[in-house]
Amino acid sequence: MKGSVYTTFIVIILALFLLTGTDDEVLALSYDYGVFIGSSPREIRKLSKYEEVVIDGFYFTKENIDYLHKKGVKVYSYINIGSLEEFRPYYNNFKNITLDDYENWHDEKWIDVSNEQWQNYLVNTLAKDLSDKGIDGFFIDNVDVYSIYKNSETFDGVYTILNTLNTSYNKPIIINGGYEFINKAFSENINVDNFLYGMNQEEVYTSIDDYKYNIFSKKSNTDINYTIEYLSSLKDHGFNIYVIEYSKNRRLNRKITNIYRDLNFKAYVSRSIDL
Repeated sequence: MKGSVYTTFIVIILALFLLTGTDDEVLALSYDYGVFIGSSPREIRKLSKYEEVVIDGFYFTKENIDYLHKKGVKVYSYINIGSLEEFRPYYNNFKNITLDDYENWHDEKWIDVSNEQWQNYLVNTLAKDLSDKGIDGFFIDNVDVYSIYKNSETFDGVYTILNTLNTSYNKPIIINGGYEFINKAFSENINVDNFLYGMNQEEVYTSIDDYKYNIFSKKSNTDINYTIEYLSSLKDHGFNIYVIEYSKNRRLNRKITNIYRDLNFKAYVSRSIDL
């Protein structure tokens, strides 16, 4: 009887831990994809549990990347092409070509992607350093700069950066968002699927309601279905589909993880906007 009571007690404690734990690993219902842009090499053991990860390779060494490869992890490095953060060591070199403030991110501004110096730095310096470290591919953020500045110069700038990354390094490229850019490319009969490996979409089922306090909610079924149909159409074009959701609701996390598994999308659920 004592053994039975003790076992029951342990089961209850474990259940409470799973329901209330705050560590991202507790919430992880799938280890096929993880996004850890803010992680450092000190957290590398956590990353090694995943099949594919997105990191900011600027802060990792070649030895770090080699370690992940030995663990069977495919490593994409984050590159922000459409905006500039103040903490970047190259900020002062390009702050003169920044544009408007980036909503909800106080230390970040949109940047002029048509600027050749910016293009050259991204492709020939930043991406080269990452490639030399052995990363497997690029995760490109803020392609949506075209949604903010919808003109031919911005479109051509984004296209030039992506296409040149592809021809220079022949590595898989995943873009984060880029709905307007993709639609414009398709309307111009530009086969971006020839050099884009995949698309990552944030907030399909979930929505960020408060950036400061990490308050999230579930989107309407109409919005969800629209985005799922769009992503499915891209998959039919040959894109690999990735999703980042923001949620602290374990029941919802389990539901959407199963849905994405059935759709053959890879998804990562974060309890914080700070990935």
